[in-house]
Amino acid sequence: MSHIVITGGSRGIGAAMVRRFARDGHHVVFLYKAQIEKARALVRMLQAEGRDATGIQCDVADPAAVSDVFAAIKERWNHVDVLINCAGISKNGLLQDMLPQEWQSLMATNVDSVFYCSRAVLPEMIARKQGVIINLSSIWGARPAACEVAYSTSKGAIDAFTRSLAAELSYSGIRVNAIAPGVVHTDMVSALGDDTLKSLSEEMPMGRFATPDEIADLAAYLASDKAAYITGQILTIAGGFAM
Repeated sequence: MSHIVITGGSRGIGAAMVRRFARDGHHVVFLYKAQIEKARALVRMLQAEGRDATGIQCDVADPAAVSDVFAAIKERWNHVDVLINCAGISKNGLLQDMLPQEWQSLMATNVDSVFYCSRAVLPEMIARKQGVIINLSSIWGARPAACEVAYSTSKGAIDAFTRSLAAELSYSGIRVNAIAPGVVHTDMVSALGDDTLKSLSEEMPMGRFATPDEIADLAAYLASDKAAYITGQILTIAGGFAM
């Protein structure tokens, strides 16, 4: 039974991870920014099942807010066994039309938050010489994507962060990996519109999008002792869309 923190846990892939780890018997705290009702509904559902899940509102792009939340988590648990950096946003469109504040917001949420949250858990992980960090990347971090320059850049940064931090921490017994999904059936993807979704689905070798639960299954494996010798990897889960 582990103490697990999941960012971006109120919906989509993050919520699937919250459900999976809580139902596996772990203690779960998830962070969310704006989806208050979804977060409360998720907590009510899991607590009704007798699971240990708590949602905390926190803007993970704000270093002071992250510091305060992890200080409170430390008081509750003393340490975090597994950190899953799942918070993320997307902005589609031509780069020439992107406003500086839109770029900065995306990078703050997708990249800076991973630094803030990882830094917060590392002192105890290093002292205990154990711990797991899992970052949510994307296949778009390693392949070109028109009208996705900012998002792809942020996920490419996550890939580099993951490999470098894994190299830095492997001697301390801490594993750092990233999951790079292809197209997953979430609210973020649905917002692309019916025409884009139809076009994407026709490109899928397996004929469908991934489900959030399938991404959560891979996270559960990476967090487990079965993955004890895996670190510094970007694991693609894309149904043959990217190889």
